[in-house]
Amino acid sequence: MTKLLIALLFTTVAFSQSKQDVKEAKERRDKYLFTVEANPKKFNATVTFDYVHDELVIPVTIKGKTYNFLFDTGAVTIVSPELAAELGLKPVTSNEVIDAAGIKTQEQIYMIENLAVSGVTFSKVSCASMPFDSFSTALCRKIDGLFGTNIMRLGNWKIDYNSHSIDFSAGKIKPGFDYDTVAFEHNFSDSPIVMLIAGGIRFPALIDSGNNRFIDVPDTLYRQSRLPKTALSRRSQGRASFSLSGNKNQEERAVLTDSLYFGDVLLLKQRIRVSPSPQILIGNRFLKQFGKILISWDKSRIYIPKQKVPIEKEYDFGFTPFIENGKMVVVEIWEGSEAQNKGMSINDVIIRVNDLDVSEMTPETWCEFVSQSKDAQSATLEILKPDGSKMSLQLERFELLKP
Repeated sequence: MTKLLIALLFTTVAFSQSKQDVKEAKERRDKYLFTVEANPKKFNATVTFDYVHDELVIPVTIKGKTYNFLFDTGAVTIVSPELAAELGLKPVTSNEVIDAAGIKTQEQIYMIENLAVSGVTFSKVSCASMPFDSFSTALCRKIDGLFGTNIMRLGNWKIDYNSHSIDFSAGKIKPGFDYDTVAFEHNFSDSPIVMLIAGGIRFPALIDSGNNRFIDVPDTLYRQSRLPKTALSRRSQGRASFSLSGNKNQEERAVLTDSLYFGDVLLLKQRIRVSPSPQILIGNRFLKQFGKILISWDKSRIYIPKQKVPIEKEYDFGFTPFIENGKMVVVEIWEGSEAQNKGMSINDVIIRVNDLDVSEMTPETWCEFVSQSKDAQSATLEILKPDGSKMSLQLERFELLKP
């Protein structure tokens, strides 16, 4: 499945900046980002979400119309250019932002007068505007925006991955389970930053519910740790990871570590993804192992159940496809996989999957393919190579990292 790494943060203040630069950056943030107000102020509500390919999609109402927003603890609020135009939004300022791939850009900042979730209205919501076309395609539904931390910071949020619901309140929320706590710091955009320990190294990581993976760490940190010598791993090559700035060819590595500390909580057999991106992100596939989590912005604590569910195993056919120029193109290959061993290569075009003709890809055809392949244990593929030749492959789904 295509990997979606969504984070968009006002850039943190650099150590090289003067005290005046720091002061001005904070003043601009407080004036434009931290302006959100809630009505009622003492809100207490629940919103259900669709859990789609390990992303949380919630309904957000603006001017009487409902839109699909990703619930993203690792980003400020964002709307698509189409929605910004539909709402007639005008820029109020600009600011440097950084996405999940570590790419910095100068973006215009807009202000939404009101948006509502489950009867709670949030006003004066500042937002950036960036396209969601790749995310809409991957998730098989139109994504209109991100519901970000400049709103979440007003309360406490309990995510139930089992019932697909989020309780949110300006007051106290009881966890409802025996819990461990993980302390977090607030970054410049007020997203939660926790400490992890893996491979003998302690490092900060962003809680990012817009990320549909486990834990993402940069390859520089991985090489500094003991993980290359002690952890099971497998490499891939390709461009299957999408951030808001797009995707690019890069080497990645799936890693299974014997243990990892989440704050002071010891967890066994955890999965890590290594890439060139400088960002360290904790995604939904890690968080959902707890079943429920409570993020308390006022107490700077994350509450997780003491009773843990073993983290899910990861299965794959050895490659990742995606739509490019109306074709289903192989955009990632796992080293040592059956797909690689049988001759599949990056940029091969898949023209048939079992009985489904995918030679001309549309969003509808893509979604039909995703639906059919979700639980499939085997697949017969017909492939068009760059030189015009064709080949057929029979592939079996396998455990990507098997101890």
